[in-house]
Amino acid sequence: MAIVTGSLLMDVLLALMSVLCLLYWHITNNDDYRDKRGVANVNKGLFLGTFMNKQSQADTVKEIYNQFPEEKFVGLFQFKKLVLMLRDRSLINRVLVKDFTHFQDRGTAPLKKHLFSRNLFGLRGSEWGTLRHKLTPTFTTGKLRGMFEQISKCGEYLVTKIEEVSSVDVEGMDPANVLFEFTLDVIASCAFGVQFRPDGPDFKKFKSIIEKSFSGSPLRFLKFTLITIAPKIADFFNITMFPSGTTEYLMDMTRATIKCRKENNIKRNDYFQMLLSLKEQGEDEKMLSHVHEDDAVIDQLKYAE
Repeated sequence: MAIVTGSLLMDVLLALMSVLCLLYWHITNNDDYRDKRGVANVNKGLFLGTFMNKQSQADTVKEIYNQFPEEKFVGLFQFKKLVLMLRDRSLINRVLVKDFTHFQDRGTAPLKKHLFSRNLFGLRGSEWGTLRHKLTPTFTTGKLRGMFEQISKCGEYLVTKIEEVSSVDVEGMDPANVLFEFTLDVIASCAFGVQFRPDGPDFKKFKSIIEKSFSGSPLRFLKFTLITIAPKIADFFNITMFPSGTTEYLMDMTRATIKCRKENNIKRNDYFQMLLSLKEQGEDEKMLSHVHEDDAVIDQLKYAE
């Protein structure tokens, strides 16, 4: 039944246009915030290219970074959220080291139902501090140097791949794809503890999963918008940035690797082994704390007697 105009369709379109105009005003009504404070800034078109699938968000941010070569910092918006992009190394050092206690939070809150959002880039407060305290020793020079063997194996395959492709068709070789596969090989070997067979079906599936997880699309942009603006709603409806099946695939691969190493007593110089050792150490400490608690209870009972 039409209310404003003589047509129901026109009423719906009018209501939709009103909502869109109100949303646009809500997002852009504070665009002059940086101008009033004399800060170099970008207010328009920040995520338009991402939404239209013309470029990734990383490329958009890089483009803004390159627009202001003389500035120490640049102001921009992530929708309504004020963001300050630092370009000066001394300021970056202060934020990441000296004054880091004031800059712990990394923006969007982690989604409770999505496991992979609960990392150092997403966690906040005490949870972030606890995880950082546990992971900091795994990034020492000696620990990272220990993974050189795994990276070297990936490098050998990279050289073989370049020789094979260049011998067939040099002009048709895609350097970006070759380096992308090398990067994925290193990540799979060091982070996930899996050495895929070069050009094997398992590696092709892993590559396909990663490509789908980070490919840009309007739908992915809308998900990102909802997670950024209303994380509680996104968490309630279990909306994540990753396509369906990605989390299950990575979790199954992780569980299989853990099971294989425990059953066969395999220890490998990679980051996965460090995380596994931390996990086992945490379980031992938890078990030890229970033993001490039981001993304390027994002592109290003896004292009561």
